[in-house]
Parts: sequence; C-alpha cells; structure tokens
Amino acid sequence: MFLEQADRNGGCVLFTTGSQVLGPSRGASRMVLTGYNSGIALVGDIADAGVDYSPDTWLDPVCRPPHPWDGQEARYWVRLEGVRILDSFDPTRFVTAAGEGLDGKLSENGFCVVLAYPRDGGALASHATEGIRTTACMVNRFPEDSDAGREWKRLDARTSVTYNDGGPGLLTLFARHAASHGGRVIVPVTKNVTGESLESCDEFLILAPQGRWMRGRVVESGSGYERGLMDDDEFSVPPEYIRPTARAWASLSDVESGSDGWPDVSGWMVYRRGAFRLVPLSESLELGRFSSAVAYRFHTAGADAGSEA
Repeated sequence: MFLEQADRNGGCVLFTTGSQVLGPSRGASRMVLTGYNSGIALVGDIADAGVDYSPDTWLDPVCRPPHPWDGQEARYWVRLEGVRILDSFDPTRFVTAAGEGLDGKLSENGFCVVLAYPRDGGALASHATEGIRTTACMVNRFPEDSDAGREWKRLDARTSVTYNDGGPGLLTLFARHAASHGGRVIVPVTKNVTGESLESCDEFLILAPQGRWMRGRVVESGSGYERGLMDDDEFSVPPEYIRPTARAWASLSDVESGSDGWPDVSGWMVYRRGAFRLVPLSESLELGRFSSAVAYRFHTAGADAGSEA
C-alpha cells in the first residue's frame, strides 16, 4: 500500500502513527517500512514531521497516507520522500536504544514503531567511517539497599522467620563473591536489560552511591536467569542472592571493584532515549535518569582497546 501510494505521487507518502517515537524532535533521517516475513522492505527519506494529522485539515493533496489511514486522525505524522524498495534489509544488524535486536521487535502478530541503530559500531551515527570498531559495555546503576531476595517461612503456628532481610547492597555482594572466587561471578539482572542486549557487550560496569563501583569482562550471558541453573565449577551466584528468577544474567571474569570514586568513563557514549544521537555517558550519569544502558567506545581498527578513535 505504501509503495503504491508513493509510486502514484512521485515517491512521496505520509506515515501516521500514535507512537511518540516519531515525534518531530526525534532526529531520524530515514524510515524503513517492513514486516515479519514480508519479503519486502521500503526506505524513505524523512523530509518533515509534525503532530496532529487530521484528514479534514491536511492541506497537501498529493502527499497523504495510503487507505485506510488517510481517513484516520493520528497524533504524529512523517513526510517521506524518495520512497523505494530496499534491496536488502537484515534486521539482525540493527539494535534499539536499549541494545535489543531489532529482529526481536518484528513479530508476526505485532506492530511497532522503533528507533533503530546499526549494530556494527563502525556505522553508528556520526561514526559511520571505515576502519572503526566498537567496544560495548553494559552500565547498571544500583541503589544503596539490597535486592538480593527474601524468603519467609513459618516454623510453627506462632513463629515465622524471614531470611535475607537487609544485608549488604548488591554491589558489595557481587564484589565480595568475585574476590573470593578468582575474580569470577554471575550477576543476575532484574532491570530493563535483556540477554539480547548483553550479547553485544564486552564489559559490565556497576555503579553505586558514594563512588562505589565494580566491573568485569563478560564471558557469557543470556536471558531468563533461574536460581541454581547457571552455576558451575567456575562461575556462580553469591549464596546470599536468593531471588528465584531474573530477566537476564552475565558471567563476569577479571572482576575488580573500588569505593574511591567511579572510574573514568570519558570516551564512552550512549544513545539518549528518544533521540537519534550519541551523547557522552558522563552527561547521562549527571542527569541520573537511567538504571541501565549500553555504552559504546570507538577505536581505530588495529588500535589498542584503550585508545579512542
């Protein structure tokens, strides 16, 4: 429908949606229209965007949405020009701002509008230059209090006991376990993190109040943590952590920690939520509005991982 509408109107078509992802301040330059196993993908250049589309007040007689959307009001509109068939589109090469694979967002029965970015760091945003590679790090901010899970048991009709109520914070728990297990620990993740977003990460950084931190190298990761199932001879979860499940998990090695101020994060960049651009991680940390994010550091090909491009 979109391709036919564009062909009739010189490559111009209007896309309308109720999703604020496509608000006029989002900064995307192109839009890809595709579907689950559709076998076709379209791409168009975003010429303009705005709010409050109404078929009764829209003045452009040429650039309009295809039927039936042309007769439906919508909160946001995007004017696409030069709409054409995309010769090849592989959603596995793209990630969302949260680091999740775009292919996971395309479902047979679902509809979504999402900002996506090339998974290859060499093509991310303004770093679309040959010879650039990327290191990715999962950054988590932990609160002061512990969320290691609690168990309540009734001993008899008059007596009950609560296990693991209070205790050390999560960062202390994981750092202490790693220190006594050769720098290795499994970290379950309960925040808005998926195993898919962890797969792209080389490092894992935890930040806590009072300048406390822990970081390690991601050896393995996955979705759907269940207590006791991930432990082996090398990697394990602290026994004090008794939450039965978590959204994801990461096995870390070479773990180090400190309490003398957060490590230097200069050179690390994150996607600001709702904006198609990278901003310094330090800037996002100052705003203090995220609990987890995938941060990127760019390097020239063949250079040491510690040097930025």
